[in-house]
Amino acid sequence: MIGMMNGGGDAPVDFYSTPKLAKGEERLYEPQTREVISYLKDGRLMLDGQLVVTESPEELWQDLIMRVVWYMLCKDHLDVKGEKIFN
Repeated sequence: MIGMMNGGGDAPVDFYSTPKLAKGEERLYEPQTREVISYLKDGRLMLDGQLVVTESPEELWQDLIMRVVWYMLCKDHLDVKGEKIFN
């Protein structure tokens, strides 16, 4: 195994660095572009200027109401077994 101990007079930075590119030589891979993360004033997350959660407020309210109704109907049966519904 080649490591710093076997490198002799090479500096560790030169020994482990990537090879230098000559002019006109193409890269083997393209550098990855990083996503730009930002937040709106109301706290919603945006990646590259696009909203992450694309559900409308009406859909979110409908989902909340359905969860509450389900919880109210099932809470008596689930508590008897001693199971936790929500952490």
